[in-house]
Amino acid sequence: MSGTYRVLHDSGRPLCFIGRSYAIASLMDTVSAINIDLEDALQQPRSWWNDHQFFHASTSVQFRMMVADQCHKFDPHWVSLISEDSFITNRIEIGRNVLINHFNHLYGPAKIHDHAIITSFCDISHECEIKSFCYLAPYSYLCFADVGEACCLGTRSSLVGVPDHPIVIADATNFIANSVVTKSISEPGTYYGNRKLDNLTSHNKKIL
Repeated sequence: MSGTYRVLHDSGRPLCFIGRSYAIASLMDTVSAINIDLEDALQQPRSWWNDHQFFHASTSVQFRMMVADQCHKFDPHWVSLISEDSFITNRIEIGRNVLINHFNHLYGPAKIHDHAIITSFCDISHECEIKSFCYLAPYSYLCFADVGEACCLGTRSSLVGVPDHPIVIADATNFIANSVVTKSISEPGTYYGNRKLDNLTSHNKKIL
């Protein structure tokens, strides 16, 4: 195991991690970067923002969206971190401020939008799209799936579509651990597989 990361969208500027989350603390062991609280970063002049490139990660969808929103006025140069231990084909399109952690298999064609997190031991294949701010917990499996913005998949969740009927998931939908989803979900909420448990979304309920 190498434990190292590739910096995608690298501008060559010094790398700065914004926030003090558990995910960032783990990355600090292997990635050379400075670490700054969000409140302190927002007090810096625009010249400081122009002189650095940035990364943030947190298990909280709501907190990640807040960080991105508050930093937006500085037009930060976000980078993505890709574990060298993951297998990723050249048919995977990866946005900015994406974390792809260890031991994932991404076959594509697939697209991963900005600010998404793919943890470890996930398998993504066959025309998947993962929208911005999504979170995939370990051992998630996606096949022919279009996952809406800010969705959260608990550990060992599976979205299993077929070529003629890809699964489409509404924005901000939660799936608790061990969910097996075999049909599209049009109403946001928290689900166990295809069954809706309540109307709480990733904006107001953290399932991890």
